[in-house]
Amino acid sequence: MNALTVPKAQSQDISLSTPLRRALTRDELEHEVMLRRGVMSATKIADVVGNGMTRNSVIGIWHRVRLRRGLPALTAPAPAKKPPPAKTKSVAEQPKTTPARAAAAPVRPPAPPTRPAANASASSPADESFTPLRVRIYEIADDGCRFILGDPIANGETLYCGLKATKKAYCAHHAQMSYQKLAKRSEKKDASAAKKPGTKPSAFSLRGI
Repeated sequence: MNALTVPKAQSQDISLSTPLRRALTRDELEHEVMLRRGVMSATKIADVVGNGMTRNSVIGIWHRVRLRRGLPALTAPAPAKKPPPAKTKSVAEQPKTTPARAAAAPVRPPAPPTRPAANASASSPADESFTPLRVRIYEIADDGCRFILGDPIANGETLYCGLKATKKAYCAHHAQMSYQKLAKRSEKKDASAAKKPGTKPSAFSLRGI
């Protein structure tokens, strides 16, 4: 083989990995860098050539030489795409599990209607919209209802209804209550009289109305 065709680095028997200990010109830097191109990495070439070279400056020399030779510019290899991290469903994205109708809450049977107590106070009418005036005896008007409410105040006086009377001394509400009381009394009286032979029913009995 002709000695002229032998690379300079081989003819001088200099290892490419031996660090250079001398200052180099710009052309010499390009020569040393391109001599090691394809053999070493850019970082390794910068360490061997020295002269303040860095990995980026080595790559810059490669780039300029390729452009002068009409070769396409160097392109950094595209970084390998990392697989997207598996999505962990947040609490808000968790599938909503609808409980089986709130665990099928036990159905309570409807409460039976409460019967009014037999000994309910006469001052507690069934009509909730009815509100007596609750006045004293000397505060009742001439046409006021004189139904006794039956709850004495601290000085011993008794309160009266005081609403406008429509039937004699009572208002319509208390007149009906009085009639119902009287009818119940006559029913009890007739029931007890029926057990005794020869006793006539009361004139106020509901059976006779």
